[in-house]
Parts: sequence; C-alpha cells; structure tokens
Amino acid sequence: MNKTLQKVLFGLGILAVIAVGVGIGIVGQSTQKQVTFTVTVTSPPVEPDYGITITPASITLVQGESGSFSITAISVGDYSDPIQLTLVGLPVGSFSFSANPVTPGGTSVLTINSTNLVAGQTYSCTLTAVGGADQSPF
Repeated sequence: MNKTLQKVLFGLGILAVIAVGVGIGIVGQSTQKQVTFTVTVTSPPVEPDYGITITPASITLVQGESGSFSITAISVGDYSDPIQLTLVGLPVGSFSFSANPVTPGGTSVLTINSTNLVAGQTYSCTLTAVGGADQSPF
C-alpha cells in the first residue's frame, strides 16, 4: 500500500489490515513465520546384476590327479535369475560343474580331471557366466 493512501485512510480514521507473508498484521507491523524442512538425496537404485568369483586362482596337478575350484555366484541389486557357466580352454570331458546353472548366492564346484591332459602343459582357461541377456567372461 502506498504512503499517500495510508495517510488518507488513517486521516479518515480507517484501520487497514493487510496480509504479510503467511501472517496477518496491522499496517506498520509485520509478522514472519518460518518453516524448517530437510532435503535428502539418495543414490540411484542399483540395477540388478551378478558377479562370479573363483578360488583358487590356479592349481597344479600331477597327471592323473583331480583338482577343484569353488565358483560363487554373487547377487547385486536383488538379481535372482540362474547363471549358466561355460568353460573354454580344456578338452571336453576333462572338467565338470557340480551345479550348472548356479543360483545367485550359491556355489558350484569345478572339478578338473587331468587324466587326459598333457603333462608339462599349462592350460589358460576362461570361465563365462551368462545370466539373462548379459554375458560376463571372467
């Protein structure tokens, strides 16, 4: 309200009431109200996924012996689909999985039978885990 209008209204004995912010007050007086609030920022949701670990990283076998690896399937973001395992680098029939597919949170034992493997040779193997439409070589 401008000062000229205020003088006219007060000169006529009129009391003016105006709203200021969220409070109501008399001209010349104002009240303030404050509200406190918080903002919390979180990380985006994790897309469901999986991981695979294998232990130990390597073994040495005498020809004719068997050895084993422990393969653990890990769930990330509530992934729950079965995970199919394949192995490349060893002749067919020289290895087997105790569970295939493996469920997240589960373990499969990879057993290597060295009877048909060549003595003195080192085999470089690739374990592939496939879950859903994803393919992850380890």
